[in-house]
Amino acid sequence: MAPDLTKQEAAVYDRQLRVWGVEVQKRLTAARILVVGCTSGVAAEVAKNIVLAGVGSLTLVDDTPSSAGAPYNFLVPADADPAQSVAEASAATLREMNPLVRVGARPGLGLGPNREPDAALLDSVDVAVLTGESAVPAMAWDAACRSAGVAFYAAATHGSASHFFADLREHTFTPTDQESIERLGAGAEASASFPPLEAALFRSWKGLHPRRTHWLFFVLRICADFERAHGRPPAMPDLPALAELGAALAREHGMAASIIDGALLQEYVALADQELPPVNAVVGGVLANEVLKAVSRRGEPVNNFFFFCLTNGAGTRRLAACGARLCKLMRPFSAQPEPEQAPGDEVTVKVNDYKAHNLEPPGTEVATSKAELHAFFKNMYRMRRVEITADLLYKQKLARGFLHLADGQEAVPAGMEAALTFQDSIIQSYRDHLTFIGRGGTPQELFAELLGKKEGAAKGLGGSMHLYKREHNFFGGIGIVGEQVPLGAGLGFKHKYKNDGHVAVAIYGDGCQNQGQLFEAFNMAALWSLPVIFVCENNHFGMGTADSRASKSIQYYTRGDYIPGLWVDGMDVLAVKNATAFAKDFALKNGPIVLEMDTYRYHGHSISDPGSTYRTRDEIAGVRRARDPIEHVRTLLLEHNFAEAKELKQIERDVKKEIDEALEAAKKGSEPPIEDLWNNIYVAGLGARLRPIEIGRPPIVLPA
Repeated sequence: MAPDLTKQEAAVYDRQLRVWGVEVQKRLTAARILVVGCTSGVAAEVAKNIVLAGVGSLTLVDDTPSSAGAPYNFLVPADADPAQSVAEASAATLREMNPLVRVGARPGLGLGPNREPDAALLDSVDVAVLTGESAVPAMAWDAACRSAGVAFYAAATHGSASHFFADLREHTFTPTDQESIERLGAGAEASASFPPLEAALFRSWKGLHPRRTHWLFFVLRICADFERAHGRPPAMPDLPALAELGAALAREHGMAASIIDGALLQEYVALADQELPPVNAVVGGVLANEVLKAVSRRGEPVNNFFFFCLTNGAGTRRLAACGARLCKLMRPFSAQPEPEQAPGDEVTVKVNDYKAHNLEPPGTEVATSKAELHAFFKNMYRMRRVEITADLLYKQKLARGFLHLADGQEAVPAGMEAALTFQDSIIQSYRDHLTFIGRGGTPQELFAELLGKKEGAAKGLGGSMHLYKREHNFFGGIGIVGEQVPLGAGLGFKHKYKNDGHVAVAIYGDGCQNQGQLFEAFNMAALWSLPVIFVCENNHFGMGTADSRASKSIQYYTRGDYIPGLWVDGMDVLAVKNATAFAKDFALKNGPIVLEMDTYRYHGHSISDPGSTYRTRDEIAGVRRARDPIEHVRTLLLEHNFAEAKELKQIERDVKKEIDEALEAAKKGSEPPIEDLWNNIYVAGLGARLRPIEIGRPPIVLPA
């Protein structure tokens, strides 16, 4: 460390070393980054994040005067010198954030008559990030960067839609995900090849599966074709021509015209000069992380588009193995051929790859049908409305006590029940509403329990955390963290003892993953080869603590050690169904298995937790838009012509009416009898007696 560092600089340098480590920090310190086009909010997010990370130098290029305004660039202060450019004003702010980074500004956009880059601009940089430009200049920049040996990124935001493209040519990196480390060994290197933007954007659509290809990809292609033909980006008067062009492209590539989202195309064109800060925050943060991964050569990079849209969450179903969890949650795009759908009311759907521990994973092609998808849609929407209504009951103070909502996690109970029977046993944590509904419980029984009515699932005595349906082998809602896991092993022992051909399912959250009782249950189940499926519902937060802060290893499907495990996309009901059927067959033949359901809850941990203090609302909204389990089934129904949009809207209206009627019926229920105060304490027939007690009522008359 240089001896003339100030106290502030020394503190910053120390933080960087602690975050990155010495070797990675050396690479970051040597990195030279260029950001072109600084009026964009994405550019500001990228610049901020890479400066705070401690890169060597950052050069900003944009001669737009700050007096002209840069409403989406938060780095430009309100009292900026009008004589300064946006790049100069941003550079001054960034220098204050991290004085160790050399931040400079250059006039101009470095663009020629056709907005191509100035080759001299690329001589002294390692990475170039272009923001706010359309396809044709972006392709020119990419070609120049490839010639200069410079890594290239292009990003743009149009209203609520945003995207970026990465071209690292031939890139060598050290994987950081556990699966690659186990396969290649710690410290081993891997490589990836990247196509240029032109090849990626103008690729054939044949082999692209509509459900797995983000609709923004098709919108970009249409706009790029128009720009090539007319020498300018499209504008609003060009929408009819764009619609015709989209239909022609779909026919040319053998695709249905419905893959073109007309509303998204219109928004992309109409809002070409407008941005949403939350969208910029998400995409800019992911892009900055990709730049840092590229220069540090740690972690597999995104391949090769990344799309994000607040108003249209449909995206690729296949997850690229990115180092950043948020990148994973937003579904980065990787175009891969998919099988054609089957005709008629039966269809085969490809789900995300499973990750396996000590076993061969099941296949990723799952058979389903029109009837099953309709049932999934209605059942999961019913679950969602139940949780929304329960939340309202507590906020109106009509229900009391604890409340742990699971909206967002509907695919787990719905998919599991599609592969189980009511003769199989299930035991759950306190987040048990959806499991109760999945086991055949009614919304009225659930609401009655929340309201303390004797018609409730536990006769009004258990409340939210202790739902119960013995006739369908649902053994609760357990209020103590992790207690249900050894009890679930006991249920597995029951099935093995009776040799009845059924399994027990013990469901727990990632928050109890490090408890001793869990591993004791694993040990006993493995010793006795019990037919138990241990299901970790990993919603990534134990109360308000992120899983990565609580567990040294967050590969929970591997934490059974000697017990085989499987990672499952817990937001895809078909992936859950397929994995559960596989697990049940495995458990009956071999003994216990661990399933990690990768899911996400939209509400906070409990009714007292707003859920936005340890994560951003943008993250929640992003997951909801990109991975929502109900919207995924809606997309399948529409894409396979199994339903019309208005038909699904009618199902939603019918379910809302059903839930409202169930709530009103529950409110009319009766209070539990006073005798229940001393029931369920002693086994009947022991002759226990209590003296009369005054509790603000007439004296209690005890039973004879």
